[in-house]
Amino acid sequence: SYPVKNRADFLALLPRLDAEHPQRLAPDWDAACAFYARRDFPVGLTVCGAYGHPRNLLGVEGLSLAYYDQPGLIHEIMEQWTEFNCRLARRVWSVIHFDFVLIWEDMAFKNGPLISPRLVKQFMLPYYRRFIDCVRGLGCEIVIVDSDGDVRLLAPLFLSAGVNAMLPFEVQAGMDIRGFRRQYGRDLAIIGGLDKRALAL
Repeated sequence: SYPVKNRADFLALLPRLDAEHPQRLAPDWDAACAFYARRDFPVGLTVCGAYGHPRNLLGVEGLSLAYYDQPGLIHEIMEQWTEFNCRLARRVWSVIHFDFVLIWEDMAFKNGPLISPRLVKQFMLPYYRRFIDCVRGLGCEIVIVDSDGDVRLLAPLFLSAGVNAMLPFEVQAGMDIRGFRRQYGRDLAIIGGLDKRALAL
């Protein structure tokens, strides 16, 4: 079962959701920083997203119900998500200037998003904007969202919050990168668009 079913469960998890905890970063953090300081390739900060994180806490069914039955809890989770990731981004940036942020969502399937655009606007976009403002304030300009499936309804919402790149544009979900390019021009960087079924042959 998933760890959160109500507010008491979430509050019990908070001691484990501390961006400043000494064990938050890997034991070889100093060595990793020294290595990345000499890099000649891009490096990014990966974040479990504003759908991905509460989905991991409540499960797809639990989260889907909580949007309606416990909206206050979801907003509380998202407030903590925003604060956690802003603090963690500032902590990492102080020693490694990452080139991009990758927000993992995986919130669509072949027929469209797992939640409605209305719920995205209510429960995700305000927190996206605050987090993206934070990382842009640090100096990171590239914000990528990773979601499988048909993201045609999601793309304009993410762009309105400051996202400027997406992946993987699954061909098997009907994602035509040429159509996205015509619609969004240079406002959206496209990563992917490869038919992985062909690659498996």
